[in-house]
Amino acid sequence: MWSTPHGDLLIKLAENIDVLVHPSLEEAHCMAVIEAMAMGMPVIGGRSSGGIPWTLAEGEAVCW
Repeated sequence: MWSTPHGDLLIKLAENIDVLVHPSLEEAHCMAVIEAMAMGMPVIGGRSSGGIPWTLAEGEAVCW
């Protein structure tokens, strides 16, 4: 079994993923969403997914 350091994983994801879709029905504050937003990646999350709508500013969040 092998593992990839977290920083290397984020770089690989940023190079190969165009958008993050967060399908969870309940999530308090997802690090994957925060990390994607920090990299400027668009994020789609559920309207009733716990804290995700708050994290995404009810659809108004913009990352630069």
